Amino acid sequence: MPRAAREAVQRAGLDVDALLAALTAAAQAELSAYYRHTVLAAHSHGLTEAPVRALLADLRAEARAHFEALVTRIAELDGPLPPTLPAFAGPEGRGEGAAPPYGTDEEVLRELTAVVERAVRAYDELRAATERRDPRTHALAAALLAGEREHETWIREARGEPVSPRYHPGFRGASPHLAR
Repeated sequence: MPRAAREAVQRAGLDVDALLAALTAAAQAELSAYYRHTVLAAHSHGLTEAPVRALLADLRAEARAHFEALVTRIAELDGPLPPTLPAFAGPEGRGEGAAPPYGTDEEVLRELTAVVERAVRAYDELRAATERRDPRTHALAAALLAGEREHETWIREARGEPVSPRYHPGFRGASPHLAR
């Protein structure tokens, strides 16, 4: 199956190696985000309010689900998946850089906003690059982009800002866009 999927993408005119590099970079960023959210959540007890801690837990679950979906697509395209975490992340841990161990609610929300904004750009570029040429990756990128847009709404809600009427309470942490 992986060889057939890879060949189909090649026949559609996409550079499979470039596509795999973009998928791998996105997976590395999601894994890094998962780690950062875990560290922030661990250091936030007693420092941040309960809604921010709940947001961190939800975003952490979402980052894990996004990472798993991306790794699955990389495997479907017969892409390389290193057997160890250091081999995947690289010596510097690639991705997001050093996360502050803790901070005020607003500092945490700024950090989360920056992570989401980077993900939105990456998934929007991936979606555009695969449009009409790789329906499977395009659908995945569109679902991940929709999820990240939902995360923006969660962060605005945590700040006390008005949220979009399309916001779906109750789905936090459940990756509803990937379940389709």
